[in-house]
Amino acid sequence: MRFPKILLILILLTAGCPRDSRLAVSRILIDLYPQAKEAGFSLTREEILDVVRKELSAFSDVVFAEADEVGATLRVRIFAPDNPSGDSQKIALSIKLSTGKTKHYFGSAPLDFSSKQDKTKIFAQAFAQGFQHLSNERRGVQQSTRILIGQIENYMRFRGVGKNQAMRALQSLGDLRAIAASGAIQALLKSPDEEVVRKALWTLSQIKDPESIDAISAYAERKPTVIRLSAIAVARSIGGHKAAAWLFTLSTGHPDADVREAAANAFQSIESQLTKRAEGDAKEASWEPKRKGT
Repeated sequence: MRFPKILLILILLTAGCPRDSRLAVSRILIDLYPQAKEAGFSLTREEILDVVRKELSAFSDVVFAEADEVGATLRVRIFAPDNPSGDSQKIALSIKLSTGKTKHYFGSAPLDFSSKQDKTKIFAQAFAQGFQHLSNERRGVQQSTRILIGQIENYMRFRGVGKNQAMRALQSLGDLRAIAASGAIQALLKSPDEEVVRKALWTLSQIKDPESIDAISAYAERKPTVIRLSAIAVARSIGGHKAAAWLFTLSTGHPDADVREAAANAFQSIESQLTKRAEGDAKEASWEPKRKGT
């Protein structure tokens, strides 16, 4: 069956497009600085949280994560920037959306509390403005990611045709920290081309998707020590509970002493990171879905 040229181009460009590109928010953090209150900001943390959740609900591509679902972290900061003019009404809002360990989007907006308008409404309008800027940036990255995923999947589909394009796509996806591409990149670990596999491992180390650990450990199974050590380094970079479990198993049961030592060092590093993160979350979390069974 022959496709018209323009249709074939569209098929190639849209390959790998995720079915659901909505943003699942699993945690909201509120940073309300004392200087903002001194400058006239009168809303409480609870009132801020209520407004943020209400405004997020108005965005069709945003949902709140279910219990035990891994999602994005949204951090909202309200602060008073340095203001030599002495204007007490200068307050700013910044928004940071983290969709992975290293992928972040930013938005901001001024808060003018000198107006007689309802303060809650002023904050709601500023948050919506800042989040819209952030959302526009995220959509642009998503469009680029879909095209790059298509290039990788075409390389696999056509058995190695377009290797240079696939290598460039891997570099770009690593730079973008595009977690949506993780599945397509994991599939490349089955490629017979070791250069492509090494690049795929590097890209996974940049994306840091915890779910990629299974594919990485399967790839390293029954491989020479040098490849296992490379896979351990990637797992250490990714971190998370899955990586820790795999590394612990290697550190206690692998016959190669070099592998055991590298895995033990990586395991200890990840355990330290997980402990620090848990302590920080306990102090900062303003909203997150209730865990099942609680």
